[in-house]
Amino acid sequence: MQHGSGGAPSAETPGGGLAWEGFVAGLIGYAMIIVLYALGNLIAGEWVLHTPTVLGSAILGEPLPDPVSATGPAPIFVYNGLHLLVFLTVGFVSAWLVREIEYHPAEWYLAFFAFVMIFMFSLVIVFAVAIPVLDAFPTGSVVWANLVAAAAVGIYLARRHRGLLARVESEGDPEVP
Repeated sequence: MQHGSGGAPSAETPGGGLAWEGFVAGLIGYAMIIVLYALGNLIAGEWVLHTPTVLGSAILGEPLPDPVSATGPAPIFVYNGLHLLVFLTVGFVSAWLVREIEYHPAEWYLAFFAFVMIFMFSLVIVFAVAIPVLDAFPTGSVVWANLVAAAAVGIYLARRHRGLLARVESEGDPEVP
């Protein structure tokens, strides 16, 4: 990581800038959810796209699909499109929060609080959309899948900013002289 004056990072991060980091972080979170639910559906004996079909149907206000009959692709595309947009937004915001911590290590707790609030808000939105279909899939899986996705995004960003944790530990406590 290159640093400019005052220890702040330069605008160029090796391997891409802020937009690239946000894009990759969002794709990582998106992919983690897809993999976890595809595996969960297969383990439960469901069609691999059962969860996006059910959630897409809820978004579109359609009746729940019959597990035996086929459904059109619209619910799957709607859910995955919305899901991708949400995770790209989360990726960009997460990358920006990490960049802000680099500029202001003493205020890491504000970025952490913002990340936790975004995570909680996203769960509230998911559960609000999924109210009609809560019986169709285990709701605890939403929390676990999003925690795994958040951890994967965090690991990616931590690896991209390897020295950040040490900087936060050395400069991050405003109470210590």
